[in-house]
Amino acid sequence: MSAPIFPVARAPSVRRSRRVRALWPILPLLAFLLAVFLYPVAQLLAVSFTGRGGGFSLDFYGRLFSSSVYVQTLLITFKIAGWTTLLCLLGGYPVAYLLATTKPGTRGLLMLCVLLPFWTSFLVRTFAWIVLLGRNGAVNKLLISLGITDAPIAMIYNFTGVMVGMVHALMPLAILTMTAVMQQVPTNLVPAAATLGARGGQAFWRIYFPLSLPGVAAAGLLVFITALGFFITPALLGGPRETMITQVIIENIQAMLNWGFAGAVSMLLLATSLVVFILYDRLLGLSTLAGEASQGKTGALGRGGAAVGQVLLGTLGSICDRVASGWEWLLRPRPDHPSPRISRGVLRTTVFAILAFLAVPSFFVVPISFSSAAFMEWPPAGFSLQWYESYFGSNLWISATIRSFAAAFLTAILATLIGAPAAFVLVRQSFAGKTAVLAFVLSP
Repeated sequence: MSAPIFPVARAPSVRRSRRVRALWPILPLLAFLLAVFLYPVAQLLAVSFTGRGGGFSLDFYGRLFSSSVYVQTLLITFKIAGWTTLLCLLGGYPVAYLLATTKPGTRGLLMLCVLLPFWTSFLVRTFAWIVLLGRNGAVNKLLISLGITDAPIAMIYNFTGVMVGMVHALMPLAILTMTAVMQQVPTNLVPAAATLGARGGQAFWRIYFPLSLPGVAAAGLLVFITALGFFITPALLGGPRETMITQVIIENIQAMLNWGFAGAVSMLLLATSLVVFILYDRLLGLSTLAGEASQGKTGALGRGGAAVGQVLLGTLGSICDRVASGWEWLLRPRPDHPSPRISRGVLRTTVFAILAFLAVPSFFVVPISFSSAAFMEWPPAGFSLQWYESYFGSNLWISATIRSFAAAFLTAILATLIGAPAAFVLVRQSFAGKTAVLAFVLSP
């Protein structure tokens, strides 16, 4: 007679060994970041504390905080990054909502429009806005021809130009981040609320919107941190009053060869970014960046903040309901029966306008490339292939293009091989220090 089979309890060492083996896919990424990110940052930090004689010194930090210019530049950087984040979230949320709730076929086409500017170089997109918003650009020519203005309006080399360029550059990042979270929200919750008597506004603001907040928060953090490090768009579309902290770093390295002071400024930027990460983790938890729900952290908000949030959502829902009722009263003889087609039509019109803002500007570079003039103007003067002849006839341009494609191809391959296994671990495994590892992975 065979002995009864009972589950055998595994030793703690065996379980720990299995957990360690399950985490091995993330080790190449951590090793890579240690070698090419943490070690150089440590070197830069050491240089910032090194004086002219080679010993320890705080001279660079004393210079940094003794002048109000650098603190003012940091405040300008935060202002630009903050406004960029707000506008990206406001403009990207309707697009992400439609992407998450539409049919798969339509979603693919809309996603192509979102990814089109994301696949285009920041430099090309910035140049496209110079073509559009310049004194002799397409927008000013259109305004003058329509009689709206008599003289060109200054839309670049100022705060407006920086905002347009940075929002155009970073809104796709916000849309992709929010869409990934919104697709996890059950689609039957809002119709279920409607069957219980909730109007569209209340159902959206009280049910769908709170469930999408992790995606909104994650998109806001990623856009804000990325905007802090921008320098191409502010340098080409902004003026002296829109100088960002990264431009100061580049100037000290390239023009002045002052690595120590550049290191001190870099440490200031890194410290402020870490503070933003810590505040985000205290309020929502870094796990929301992976699309997970908030971990129940109240932090500085506490229960009072949660109650205020509920009141705010309820108020927004009531306002939305009143606007919908007025809209229905204007368009239909029976305002007590709202039509979902109207609200869906408004949503699609809004999304179409935002997608046009994202996708159309890059195409304005194409006519300029066939211009016969040596300077930029709109519409292009004449038709010529001289610029293409200069490009294809130059070994310098051809070799630079080949290097660019080779660098892009190798970067894509290596990033996928290193990043994809680490992503599986971060999403599917629970282990001690997961939040710290996620913060370290996102820190570059």
